[in-house]
Amino acid sequence: MAPFPTIPKSRYDTDRNQREFYGQESFLNAFITTHCRDYSNTLNTSGSVAMEQQQQQRQHQEEEVLREKAISDALKRNQCGLCLRVFANSASLKQHMRLHRGEKPYKCRFCDKTSATMCNILTHERTHTRERPYKCGVCGADFSSSSNLKTHMRTHSGDRPFRCNLCDRRFVTSNALTTHLRAHWGLRLHPCPDCDRQFSTSSNLRVHHRVRCIRRWSTVWSISLDIGH
Repeated sequence: MAPFPTIPKSRYDTDRNQREFYGQESFLNAFITTHCRDYSNTLNTSGSVAMEQQQQQRQHQEEEVLREKAISDALKRNQCGLCLRVFANSASLKQHMRLHRGEKPYKCRFCDKTSATMCNILTHERTHTRERPYKCGVCGADFSSSSNLKTHMRTHSGDRPFRCNLCDRRFVTSNALTTHLRAHWGLRLHPCPDCDRQFSTSSNLRVHHRVRCIRRWSTVWSISLDIGH
């Protein structure tokens, strides 16, 4: 009696089918390997770009912190201890201290105005000569001093380099920061000669004087009208 033929457990058990299967499997493995490698390279490239962007952002933030600290330290070093006004350098602070000592060795050629610095006198004299040699290249506005032009250019760039260490507010000029600091500390260095009120800025004092003058003349005018009737 002839033996029963062996039935393959699956179609892959025959030699031919095994060769076909393993050939397909090799092709599939090769495809998977290549595809995964390309995908992995894509992920690695994307990850590298993202990591590089994060590093650049972190470096930019660190540079900004160092820049702000440098400005803050410079302001502290060049700040007047009497009126809290801050200056760009120590030379300007030394010139400013002459004002507190009452030293004004420079005099205007056209009027009796005196100043602690020659630069201020030269700028002042241009109000007499109407000379404005510094011109803005953006809007065409002209100015009597380079510092005024520099301050004006910040209105175009939006730069506010002077930062308050108490509340982080930023200002275009050191004078604006000084006025702000006086408000923090409650300093009022401009007293009214006619009353007991004091003000943190000379401009506020001038407004106060105008209001007082208007009220005074209004009172005088009303009294004169009453007498006339």
